[in-house]
Amino acid sequence: MRGKTYTLGGPSGSSVEYFQLIRNIADRYLEEYQDEDSLLALLRDSGSRRSLFRRLFGSDNDHKDLSESLSEYLSKYTNDTAEHLRDLSITDRFDSIIATKEEEYHLNMLEIEVANRVNRGPFRESEYKMALMAHCLRDFRDYCRSEPGEIEYLCRHCEKECFVHTGSMMLEKYGIKSYISATMDHKKLFSGLKKQHPGLGALGIACIPQLVQGMRLCGMLDIPALGVPLDVNRCAIWLGWTGVAWFNLEELETLLS
Repeated sequence: MRGKTYTLGGPSGSSVEYFQLIRNIADRYLEEYQDEDSLLALLRDSGSRRSLFRRLFGSDNDHKDLSESLSEYLSKYTNDTAEHLRDLSITDRFDSIIATKEEEYHLNMLEIEVANRVNRGPFRESEYKMALMAHCLRDFRDYCRSEPGEIEYLCRHCEKECFVHTGSMMLEKYGIKSYISATMDHKKLFSGLKKQHPGLGALGIACIPQLVQGMRLCGMLDIPALGVPLDVNRCAIWLGWTGVAWFNLEELETLLS
């Protein structure tokens, strides 16, 4: 099954190659910048994303060779983006998540990797660690028995093959309280949690545009945030109906270990 705009798995369905590739690309950029924080700040520039893309990867700067690598190697994961954008309604064209452009996906991919490098140490040292997993990770072959928890929905481990079950079990092993993201206003959620737990660390598992949005919000609130992108984006906001998504469990454990 393919995602609506991106699919990180290759012919085998595994996203291992993608994660190795994005690490290699980040390594190459850091040979130039030698500073993860500066590169992350640049990627999060609040100006025009098109302008930022040109400054980073355009033919009028010193990174032309790297820009060609980014486009050449990452575009194979975003082949479905152009068709999706052509079919958008006028209203959806103003939605920053739904209308994410292909070049922005590539920037987002790099941003997630660099943010993970910057925040990995501070996250580990956080006194209170929590995670939000996308609701589309639930196994919809059977009735999901998740229940409202303290801040969001909690997995009740009703289906052993469900990615929420497997992910939450892994997160628990590392002392991270996990929730299913469903309805909560994330700005309100993280602002409130930061007041309750000044030493808060957050982890997100979501589609690429929403994950980046959440990690940037955490950055604004001085919350060290890690992220694992879904291998595909298949929830209702993309498909119009609820599909099942998944993520790379090995990548999550690598990030936490």
